[in-house]
Formats: sequence, C-alpha cells, structure tokens
Amino acid sequence: MGHRHKSLIISSSAITSRMGSSMIIPRIRRPLTFFFRPGQYCLIRVPSIDQRWWHPFSLSCGPHSDLLEFCMDVHSPSSWTGQLCDILQKAGADEEHQTWKRGASYLSISNQPIEVELKGPYGTGFGCLEQYSHALAIGGGTGIVPILSLLKHHIYHVRELEP
Repeated sequence: MGHRHKSLIISSSAITSRMGSSMIIPRIRRPLTFFFRPGQYCLIRVPSIDQRWWHPFSLSCGPHSDLLEFCMDVHSPSSWTGQLCDILQKAGADEEHQTWKRGASYLSISNQPIEVELKGPYGTGFGCLEQYSHALAIGGGTGIVPILSLLKHHIYHVRELEP
C-alpha cells in the first residue's frame, strides 16, 4: 500500500560512462514509516523541479538501510533527471552547500534543503525471500536496480548469521 512521505536528499553520487551516459544516485533520508521489500519502486517528486509530475524509480537500497537510494539515468540536461542532476551538482559543488543540523546532514542550495516527496512503495517485490538460501537474479539495463536491492537484502541477512 503506497503512502505519501516527505524527506530530504542527504547526499548523492554521479557516474559518467566512457560513452558519455550519466547516472545519479540520490540518497534520501528514509521516513520512519517507510517500509518496503526488495524489488519495489516509488513515485518521486522534487518540488523545486516540478510540483505536478511524479516519476517512478526502483529502490536500489536494502530494506534495512536508513537511507533510500535510487539509480537514475540522466537522459538530457532538460529532462527531469537532468534538472535533478544539475541541482545535485550545484549542492555538492562546495562544502558550504552541505548543511549540518542536529547530527544529520542534508544537501542544500542557498541554505534551502532539497526536499523530496515520495509515494509508495509499489509493486509486489520478490516474494518470500526468507524461504530460500539461494537465488538466481537476471537483470539488464535499468532492470538491474531492483536486483541491487535484493543483493543488499541478502548480504544483510548473511552478515546476521552466526559463524
């Protein structure tokens, strides 16, 4: 069942391939009431870019993470992801844009945090993962993103096993 949440972008990474394609990975503070399973997705809106349209992105973090991560292809500078990339680059351009408040940091532009609205999670996820000790996951292109969530979930549970 999808719910609405508001949060802040804490940090981000940008990756550019040798072929010139770009990807951004925003990390968003996870709302306390936000629970999901590997393979699910969210609708995201960044009011400083557009207050009307929501954009679907698969979660690439594990369900036990304190931060929500999304891997986003940047299609063109004028696209929604291109505009977000520009905002994140400006916010990360120097340390003055990194704001510290009550022990938590967030990215900001002109001392304004970069707010994010989330709807979700949506989708069925990958089922009852706890029933299996092995899995074969195949994904390509953007289909690899939900598999990253599955892998991080599996690593979390393997680390909890007693030797």
